[in-house]
Amino acid sequence: MTAKQLNIARNLLTGNIRFAEFAITNACIAKCSFCDIWKQRPKVFTDREKSLRVIDNLADMGVSHITLTGGEPLMHPHIVDFVTKCTSRHVHSAVLDAAPSLITDEKLAALDEAGNDLISISFDSDDPQVLEASRRIPNIMRDMEVAVRKIGKSRIKSMASILIWNNNHDQME
Repeated sequence: MTAKQLNIARNLLTGNIRFAEFAITNACIAKCSFCDIWKQRPKVFTDREKSLRVIDNLADMGVSHITLTGGEPLMHPHIVDFVTKCTSRHVHSAVLDAAPSLITDEKLAALDEAGNDLISISFDSDDPQVLEASRRIPNIMRDMEVAVRKIGKSRIKSMASILIWNNNHDQME
């Protein structure tokens, strides 16, 4: 069992399991019809040193899992540093991704080496046209398929993050 798994198990067994989401930027290449973060100005990336202290503080408070989110966290120039900090503190880390074309071989290798546990890709519809229209990213379904294949060759797990919104709430089974 890894140190991260032991940390989660200990906190679960003692009833002290805690999770956190940490929005590290409002920058995003997606222009989702259901989200306005891409319209926010100015574009902000959290300060590296302050963010590392936040992760330390969360770990000190007993947080076992941190989801790095945004905007698009893969656009943050220090995303790998944040994952590395999570790993050093035995905190399970997930990166929430809205634009799978940003999951490059280089970025994936760096996240894998840093100890990232999970990349959660936003998935709003199994209809490619609806998905493209909702995120306003051409060929996003193809990009998603490529990204999932790449992730599958790493130690990182992939997961679909399914948003329930106006164009799919009535299609859930």
